[in-house]
Amino acid sequence: MSEVHSFHFLAPHWLWLLIPAALLLWGLWQLTRTQGNWAQVIDPEFQPILLPDQNEKRQQNLPIIGLGLIWFLAILALAGPTWQQVKIPANETESGSVILFDLSLSMLAEDLKPNRLTQTRLTLLDLLNQHPELPMGLVAYAGSAHALVPISKDNATLKSLLPHLHPFIMPKYGSNPMAAFKKGWQLLQGAHIKRGHLIWVTDDLEPKQAKALKRFLAQHDFTLSILLVGTEAGAPIPIPQRGVLKDDDGKVVIAKVPVQRFQQFAQAVHARLTPITLDNRDIERLLPPLSAETVKQQKIQANLQDKTITQWQNMGPYLLWLLLPLFALGFRRGWLSK
Repeated sequence: MSEVHSFHFLAPHWLWLLIPAALLLWGLWQLTRTQGNWAQVIDPEFQPILLPDQNEKRQQNLPIIGLGLIWFLAILALAGPTWQQVKIPANETESGSVILFDLSLSMLAEDLKPNRLTQTRLTLLDLLNQHPELPMGLVAYAGSAHALVPISKDNATLKSLLPHLHPFIMPKYGSNPMAAFKKGWQLLQGAHIKRGHLIWVTDDLEPKQAKALKRFLAQHDFTLSILLVGTEAGAPIPIPQRGVLKDDDGKVVIAKVPVQRFQQFAQAVHARLTPITLDNRDIERLLPPLSAETVKQQKIQANLQDKTITQWQNMGPYLLWLLLPLFALGFRRGWLSK
């Protein structure tokens, strides 16, 4: 169902491109006139023989007209014309979570058996299996952050992807949690989530990173759970066929988990911190917290099933169908090409 409303553009800033497009077309038109203005130099007696007739002149103008139509329709499509709203289920935009999965090399440490990475995969699989109703997305990060799975109630893709996540597949080594938080926030915004929740799975936090993350969390509205992977004593980081990871001085790197720093950070940002366990005690603490507003929403969720909200429908993609015949004419012999 749709409701008709006044015509407007969702992204009107694209319409500024009409100005340079018009200038380019005017320049091409003037160039064509200059190149074809032989009537000024050819004697009138020879013009009927040497100059093209009016039909041929009009055909010479067709490429410019066609190019103008293509540019005009493409710019209109980018501007997002709309004149109606569509109804979508209201509960589709209520809540959602994003897993921020730390894939730095320290996740290969073996203070948890067989290693931190394997234990994390198993915990997250248990989370997805026990709570398939939760809309969930995934961001993997090391030195850079990457959105791998958008927020969806269908977590089959996420579950199939988890066993293949490994630090060696990341394009950049290191640990940049700020990039992961920003990418997670983008996923929440893109899915129009009203009550967003991030599940941060990690084993390290530098003081500078903690300070920057506190500022970021103070400026954005979502809840946070932290799954702490590893032990305070830590362990070396094995690298296949290279022994263990060493620093620039040749000393073995011991990946220790700064538990106290995480506790202070969690308390400051009101996050729920839980160490990874071999049973399911950690899973329930990763879920979005039940605030009073959340409980209220859950009580009326049955009523929301039949309620809808309206959003403006972008009609721009439909204009692209009009471009297809123009592109086809562009390859016609003798029209745009000789």
